[in-house]
This record gives sequence, C-alpha cells and structure tokens, in this order.
Amino acid sequence: MTGDKKEKTKDEIDAITDIDLKKNELEIKKSAREGYMDLVMSMQDVKSFNIVKEHENKLYSAWPALQDEFEPTFPEALLKK
Repeated sequence: MTGDKKEKTKDEIDAITDIDLKKNELEIKKSAREGYMDLVMSMQDVKSFNIVKEHENKLYSAWPALQDEFEPTFPEALLKK
C-alpha cells in the first residue's frame, strides 16, 4: 500500500462534473472501504482492532498506525536471522 490514491470525501466526489473522473473516485472509495473492512476482519487482538477502529473507514491512515505501533524500530529486531 503506497497511499498514492487519496480518498476524497463524499462532498468532493459530488462536486466532480467529469463522469469518468467521478467513476474513478467512487471506485477508489469502494476499494478503500473494502480494504478497511478486510483489515478490521483480520485483527486478532483487541489492541490491533482498536487501532484500526480509531481510523473510521480510512484505510490509508489505519495501516500506517498499525505499522507505527508494531513495526520493530530497534537495530536488533531489524537484523535478519
């Protein structure tokens, strides 16, 4: 996940007049929602679930929050065994 596709709000999408661009934005919103739901369903503990739940259907902010919490940062953990 690169986060290169920014999810627009409903109001921003409603303001788009180009039909193809609007379809594209709706598809991005649908994909982000499905990805968020997959992420919620994959959580195996309460801590992870609560981190994801705090981001209320925002996949592109939920994933980095999980990485910040669980990704190792000290040198010993980063070394491959």
